[in-house]
Amino acid sequence: MNACTVSDNTAIGGGGGIYNRGTLTLERSTVCQNSASEGGGIFNAGQLTVTESTVAQNDASGDGGGVLIESWCDLANSTVSGNTAGGNGGGVSVSEKALAAARTEFIHCTVTDNTASTRQGAGIFMFQGGTLRCRAAADANDDEEVNIADALWTMEFLFRGGPSPPPPFPLPGLGTTPGPLFCER
Repeated sequence: MNACTVSDNTAIGGGGGIYNRGTLTLERSTVCQNSASEGGGIFNAGQLTVTESTVAQNDASGDGGGVLIESWCDLANSTVSGNTAGGNGGGVSVSEKALAAARTEFIHCTVTDNTASTRQGAGIFMFQGGTLRCRAAADANDDEEVNIADALWTMEFLFRGGPSPPPPFPLPGLGTTPGPLFCER
């Protein structure tokens, strides 16, 4: 789907705007003002790529106001904003199933002004029990430890104009400091 708008739809089950069980690429599109029990804007149980798109002002009575991810999903250069969930993940809810069996990536995305009314993860909720398969990727300040300092470093960079993360930033890849952190293959 390229340069499309999916808006003002309602589903009793999942996927108020889009219910995906196949392979879907959404480019330069808008999914807005939809509602469902789960995945108010998009319910993904297939393979989903969202690029240069907006998922906004959707509502789910359960999880995933904007997007509910149960399978492979890439969001790149996109905005998830103003969505509401009665459960977890006002903007995005990533299920246990997705974390266990699939890939979920957020690349240069903005997730802002979402609400999880009664549960957790107003912006993004990632089901507990997932495994961080690349601990080195979470080491934002490249000190060979994954701890609260990495979150603070990232927040300082993103919201206060602090120093950029060390190389290979802004490109993907492993840090340059040799040490005990690793990535599973």
